[in-house]
Amino acid sequence: MKLNETSVKKLCGEAKEAVVFGFGKYQYKELCEEINKLGIKAVHSDDYEYKHEVDKNAPYSPFRYFKFILNDLLIENYKRQQKGEPIIPLLFVVGLNENEYDKKQIAERQDHYDKWVTLTELRRCYKLVSEFGDEITDIAKKTFQFVKLVSKENTYQLQAVDPFWQDEQWKAAWEERKKNPDVPRNTPHKHIFWRETFEKLLKESSPMKDSSPNESSHYKKT
Repeated sequence: MKLNETSVKKLCGEAKEAVVFGFGKYQYKELCEEINKLGIKAVHSDDYEYKHEVDKNAPYSPFRYFKFILNDLLIENYKRQQKGEPIIPLLFVVGLNENEYDKKQIAERQDHYDKWVTLTELRRCYKLVSEFGDEITDIAKKTFQFVKLVSKENTYQLQAVDPFWQDEQWKAAWEERKKNPDVPRNTPHKHIFWRETFEKLLKESSPMKDSSPNESSHYKKT
């Protein structure tokens, strides 16, 4: 795969690092290798090393492991923004030429044994963008960049695509999903713990340790 350098630099800006996620059929690991050749240190989801204890006390599962990477990167970028440093973009590859992912499928519930890890990662992106207040929303939108690879003149270009949560069909499917939660409402929810840990780490990373960036709103479960 020969990659158009200009298209990569346009998305990564001044960043010297990048994280690459995506669907295997859209060649995200191959993209990661090529980005490294351009002098940007890129890692994909299998190579990422946590910088924060985002998974503290959480039992291991592949779903949690990869979703926690998104939490960790966002905390790192929150700290970078406080210091005036370039944030590390996460390039999420969701298409190859004319083929793109099914946005509506992201909102559908799968049987536990048929779950796609990538769909759970996409849902985590949305929750991080939408639940933790305006400042974190802004950083998350800068961090999570959805792209597709387009072949042109013997090279591949990275092309930005709109986030799936802007799609009207996805919005309708998400509302249906919320009507049928996987646990009864008003009962202890196992997923609340990752949110509490995330907020705690944000607060610890804040220049003002006695307040968190989203303290005025707290998280809004979506």
